[in-house]
Amino acid sequence: MLEQVLRDEGQVPALAEVMVPFHAYLREMKGLLAAGWGVGGAAQRRLQAAVGHAIRFHSWRSLSEEGLEDREAAALMAELVGGVARAGA
Repeated sequence: MLEQVLRDEGQVPALAEVMVPFHAYLREMKGLLAAGWGVGGAAQRRLQAAVGHAIRFHSWRSLSEEGLEDREAAALMAELVGGVARAGA
């Protein structure tokens, strides 16, 4: 269902309005998950981007289509975020 909602929100103004809190939640979650890694500046910007990618529905959908199970996808995203954090530390 989320796939269809995300697909249609750009064409349905009422749906876009309903999704505002959802997107605000994801932005807040991204900030919380990216905090505390001990990186700043450009590295923090890259870390925020990696976390944002990791929690985006379309990223998970793509990994599932590539044949990864949820645990494998979660481990891969954790490696991505951790690698970005280590590179910026």
